[in-house]
Amino acid sequence: MQSFGEILKKRREERNLDLNQISNDTNISVKFLRDLEEEHTVNFPGEVYLYGFLRSYSEYLELDTEKIISIYKAQMKQELPTPTELIHGPTKKKSPLFFVTLSVIFVGIAVGGILFYNSHKKARIEKMRLIQRQRQPVSYNYDGRIMENLRLYKGDTLNVVLSGGKIALTVGDTLEKFSLLTPQGRQTVSLGENLDIDVDNDMRADLTILVNDVSFRDPNAGVEVTVLPPVEKSITTDEALFNGVTSVAKNEEDNREPQQSGLSAENHSVIFEGNNAYPITLSISFRGDCLFYYSADNKPRVEKYYDSGETLVLQANNGFRLWMINANLVNIQVIGAGRSQNLEVGQQGQVLVEDIKWIRNDGKFRLMVLPVD
Repeated sequence: MQSFGEILKKRREERNLDLNQISNDTNISVKFLRDLEEEHTVNFPGEVYLYGFLRSYSEYLELDTEKIISIYKAQMKQELPTPTELIHGPTKKKSPLFFVTLSVIFVGIAVGGILFYNSHKKARIEKMRLIQRQRQPVSYNYDGRIMENLRLYKGDTLNVVLSGGKIALTVGDTLEKFSLLTPQGRQTVSLGENLDIDVDNDMRADLTILVNDVSFRDPNAGVEVTVLPPVEKSITTDEALFNGVTSVAKNEEDNREPQQSGLSAENHSVIFEGNNAYPITLSISFRGDCLFYYSADNKPRVEKYYDSGETLVLQANNGFRLWMINANLVNIQVIGAGRSQNLEVGQQGQVLVEDIKWIRNDGKFRLMVLPVD
């Protein structure tokens, strides 16, 4: 019987197809296409990638995908190492006492390891708490440049550098909510929200603080924030994208169909709008086998291969970044504040990277779909 690599290569040659052409059509690199035909399975970064590329390649060649996968699995089983007893003969059976002694030793090691780990963990936590109690307040200077992932603790100061000098903002509470002592009094902001601060009483915000992370249990954990210029004072990338929404809306009024380029029928579309941002949920279903990656609230990216019919539910306070390989196989429903909105997807074989996140503009919060280059 032919191997899976031989079947792929034979079908490609029968159709007189070039690897470069197939790579352009499937978004699979020529190297991986050649590795599939030559069965160099060790060259793939993981088996999930191999399965995904093998399915896509066999579907492109109009082969029986499940049969190709079955042949691959059968070959992998045949390549497993031969059991030792088949080479050297059956080993001599150990006495029951040997196994009892061995079990006692393993149990002792396991119990000792658990006790050691717990004591070490407890000592590490106490050390961290001691460090927090002994920590001296730190002063930071904000000069208009973005300060990302800045962790602040109670008593720290943020000095806003203005033409007339520095104005100090002192960190107050960091448990459940984040508060700052400002010239206008105590100002408080919750997780995932923005706080615009006017430090010189000129009726214009001088900086915006976004709360990325706050503890609901440990008052010594501090709070992680991003400090950036106020949205109303400078046209940021997100605002420029929002201006594109206005253009799209005008096109619709003029009965001109907007260009298709992502999750939605409208580039940079607004999903929800309100006076406050709130947690959002994505309900995702897959109508075909595909690779799908996601990141919620700037946390580490999760990568997985999903089968047809599987579902995925994600939650976030600020937003998501989604990576889709063959976006046409993904259905996405956005849920928030008792409302839901279905999003359209890309074309077959299209690879997309999209942000779904809250953007503040003109005093309003808008949950938007934004393409990522």
